Amino acid sequence: MSLQRFRENGFDELLEDVNSFCQKYDLERLNMDELYVVSRNRKKDFTNQHYFKVDIFIAVLDMIIRELNDRFSDVSTELLNNMTALSPRNSYCMFDAFKLMKLSEMYPMDFNERDRDLLKCEVNIYYEVVRQDDKFSNLKGIANLAKLMVETEKHFSYRYVYRLLKLALVLPVANATANAREMRGGPITGGLVSEPIGQTTTTSLIRLVLAVCPEWNGME
Repeated sequence: MSLQRFRENGFDELLEDVNSFCQKYDLERLNMDELYVVSRNRKKDFTNQHYFKVDIFIAVLDMIIRELNDRFSDVSTELLNNMTALSPRNSYCMFDAFKLMKLSEMYPMDFNERDRDLLKCEVNIYYEVVRQDDKFSNLKGIANLAKLMVETEKHFSYRYVYRLLKLALVLPVANATANAREMRGGPITGGLVSEPIGQTTTTSLIRLVLAVCPEWNGME
């Protein structure tokens, strides 16, 4: 679900989760139709529903969306979008050969023209092979996929797809390194980073990546 759709439709689902949690652990639930109460029992002229949905939920999401729009470069957005084509989740439903070719073009130091031609030849064969192989079903993310490719030696058969996987896996590390350099006052050079990456932007980027690749959660 995109942030914009979550902003528009996500509050009710979130509230259901909160209510279920309260019911499970016998916790008092807030009546969302009552007037919101501030300190010293002073009631406002709006309900709890309005306060938590508009002033908290929507306000925070608007801030995050604005930050993403203001700080993410077009390159970063396109990079993340193309990376989703590598995901093995749900029987490789997000596979897109065109996106993988675009992804390879974003790494000119790792893929020359000949490499991209060879990638184009192997990418659709790779897709049919892994989708029909039971060993490659039910994988949670690209880290698991890369590991299994090595274990089954498919990283030799589909070396250019595997190269894309390796490059995608180092994305959070690359951005964290760029952020550390900025904090030390040093220059940020090379790669896909076109401007300094602030703490908020880096955190938002990693959270977005985790939505696509949950196995990165907790990685150092």
